[in-house]
Amino acid sequence: MPLAELPRRLGEMPREREIWTVCGSGRRATAAASLLDRVGIPVRAVVSGGVGDLTAHA
Repeated sequence: MPLAELPRRLGEMPREREIWTVCGSGRRATAAASLLDRVGIPVRAVVSGGVGDLTAHA
């Protein structure tokens, strides 16, 4: 989900499974991870390089 939507959609985020934040440079991923952490939602990874890079190495 885009970072701009995250604050209003926090209730949709699962708390029982691992959440990764991903973006092209890492800046938005870090901001998203910080927001999730502040509300008690665990974040396991902050990934830069975008979804394409992440799936190419999966």
